[in-house]
Amino acid sequence: LPVLRREDPLVRKLTSMPGALVREELEMAGNEAATENLARQMGEMRAEVTLPLVAKERVIGLLNLGYKEGNEMYSDEDLELLSTLANQAAIAIENARLYENLKQSQSIIRRGDRLASLGQLTAGLAHEIRNPLGGIQLYASMLRRDLATDTAKVQSVDRILLAVTGLNQLVEEMLVFGRDQEPRRVPTRLDSVVEAAIDSARGS
Repeated sequence: LPVLRREDPLVRKLTSMPGALVREELEMAGNEAATENLARQMGEMRAEVTLPLVAKERVIGLLNLGYKEGNEMYSDEDLELLSTLANQAAIAIENARLYENLKQSQSIIRRGDRLASLGQLTAGLAHEIRNPLGGIQLYASMLRRDLATDTAKVQSVDRILLAVTGLNQLVEEMLVFGRDQEPRRVPTRLDSVVEAAIDSARGS
């Protein structure tokens, strides 16, 4: 079946004048190019009758019907009943779409709640890590002062202090990640971002 877009003549026609289109009536209407184009499009879809599915004054789909049994014409009563069914179908489709959007919104909210909980957990974990790190840094600094004349032991203590500094930096990054922050836009050199990504990939 052909794919119809909003700018197609058939969709534009049903948008501007909602109601059933009957292909045989279009073919009998005359030789106007626009009318013939509508009949041709319906023929490509094997549709004898086309009804718009309208929700909130917007065409969201088309209902195409072939010949009736015995190749009979559709009566006015048939078209009236079909229009009612098309309206009900449009409401059902729109309600299904709204329900799907609601589920997606609920999923986003739950994800936001989980992220908020993760931020609280991160803050608590960072606090528990920082306390012992502060003690290690203090005692390592005191030990370094006492071992000022022993170069080999001072180097070992320096490695401890360097490791503590690295862990403190990691904790700070955890806290930044866990905070609810507004994104900041700053000018950035694209090549430096690419190089950082490559370095990170090589490191992993």
